[in-house]
Amino acid sequence: MSSSDQIREKFRERGYFIAKSIISEKKINAVLETIFRIYFKYNPSSKLRDLQEPWNSDLFHEELIKFRKSDPKRFSLLYDSSQTSVPLLELLSEELILKCSTNLLDIKNNELSITETMIRMDAPTDKRNIAGWHQEISYLRNNGLVIWIPLSDITPDLGSLQVCPKSHNEGELKVVQNKNLSDDVSTVSVDEINPEYIAKYSKMDIEIKKGDVLFFNTKLFHRSGVNTSDRIRFSCQIRHAINTAEDFVPFRETKTYNKFGLEQVAQKHPAFSNNFCPTH
Repeated sequence: MSSSDQIREKFRERGYFIAKSIISEKKINAVLETIFRIYFKYNPSSKLRDLQEPWNSDLFHEELIKFRKSDPKRFSLLYDSSQTSVPLLELLSEELILKCSTNLLDIKNNELSITETMIRMDAPTDKRNIAGWHQEISYLRNNGLVIWIPLSDITPDLGSLQVCPKSHNEGELKVVQNKNLSDDVSTVSVDEINPEYIAKYSKMDIEIKKGDVLFFNTKLFHRSGVNTSDRIRFSCQIRHAINTAEDFVPFRETKTYNKFGLEQVAQKHPAFSNNFCPTH
């Protein structure tokens, strides 16, 4: 049995696989630098301007956390702008990621479908964006893989992603609507897996370092770790499906513009608001 076959067999058994050191520090720094440059657009007086590689400094995290609290609307502009950056797309289209996905799914490269490319910025003690136990298939229609990429070493205080190995064998579950959560809790936590299913499996913290990539089945039980540090947990994600699968549902990514951003531009360029139709 080849090493590729062994990896695929273990993945099918456990529901997840960690590829070690397949993302270069250069590509990771390019994404973090993009975040810094967009942040500097909104805070040109930042002390970070005098630092070499400011995105790798403690001050970068300190200023971003403060910015998120003091000016959440402009932080949303930073967050949304980062999602469509070329460095993010270049990282997520890394050849070794595609090679791993096609091996784990046992398909050819041209059968891969991608969706939900994103960068996450999980701030300390954040509740709104933390997720309880769930399956990704509850939010995506197509079966496949979630690819999760940390942009720093994930230490326990940053909050490790947790998984239930082998839980993907349960198949797609009907989720429990938890409507007793406060407004500051993630909407993902509203749709949680029934605790009786979670109790059937062991729980494991994913130990992963910068440069590593986690691949897991969209039916695997998983949840966000709690960030108790004084830094933001930066990570990137993408989902892969099989476009030749019998149950694949074709889709098109839609453009959703930041409402606050549209209002800001329209104030300075009146013709923009008259001519722009966000549904096209």
